Amino acid sequence: MSILPPETRPDGLVWEAGPIGPGWHWVHYDLVHSAARPAIEAMDSLPEDARDTLVAADETLRLESEGHTVFGVLPGLEGRLGEDGFAVAAWRFAVSPASLVTSRRAPVSTLGEAYRRIGDGGMDTPAALIDYAVTSFTIEVRKAVARLALDLDDAEDHLLKEAAGVPDGVGSIIGRVRRHATRLKRVMAPLDRVFHSDTELPDWEIQTVYERLQREIHNVADDLFALQDRSRSLQDELSSRQAEEANERLYLVSIVTALMLPATFVTGFFGMNTGGMFLAGTHGHGGTIMAGVICLLSLIGMFGFLKFRKLL
Repeated sequence: MSILPPETRPDGLVWEAGPIGPGWHWVHYDLVHSAARPAIEAMDSLPEDARDTLVAADETLRLESEGHTVFGVLPGLEGRLGEDGFAVAAWRFAVSPASLVTSRRAPVSTLGEAYRRIGDGGMDTPAALIDYAVTSFTIEVRKAVARLALDLDDAEDHLLKEAAGVPDGVGSIIGRVRRHATRLKRVMAPLDRVFHSDTELPDWEIQTVYERLQREIHNVADDLFALQDRSRSLQDELSSRQAEEANERLYLVSIVTALMLPATFVTGFFGMNTGGMFLAGTHGHGGTIMAGVICLLSLIGMFGFLKFRKLL
């Protein structure tokens, strides 16, 4: 078996490996290189639709077949999924029992790992390499979903510990979980649809791989959708807590305003600069004391009225 070192790019070629296992070859192209497109279009052994898919700019996920060749566009990661985010890069392939041709515009970490595994004798067939690349992607997504679920557990614990009110930091945790889950859903939902379409595949090993990946992708998509539903439920609970807390504050302000209303009226009345004002002729501080008593009595009266009307 000969393996061309990565980054050696005659005709846009990133690497070439073969013969591998029972005798199949793999060539991988970087579409950014201007010579990659002519090199792929010159592959007469591939159906025309497969060649068009390998060089197209459209990154819509899809899976098609013609004769014994299966081709399409699948997602991969430019790097590991991390806490701060991730970048998804589409990669294209055309696979038959004896060969695999792949292409991409951005680096795909799973393809690089698959290439290293070939050097260790870890790939026997081209279908096994497709299986490895897609499975590696779903494993990373499942790990990300598990991390997000743990974050959601922390937020839920904080909410349950506090009988009322909104604990600090819960809103930011739920928001981050929903943001990452939405980004993952934008990738997994189309991938799930692609692998549950009515595409008829040729009767060789790729069909078995396809059926296994169907179940794997569907399970990951279900976990992701369940995480989204759970995050929405916690968001609703958080919004309810926030609305309840705001209502309590408004209620307190309304009560204080109602209690002070009569006293405000009394002070406004005694503040009028008119002749013959009540208590204006009282000597010493007696007028001020009586006015204060009137304010206090009006406040007590309003308090009693609110209690009587069961507003307190």
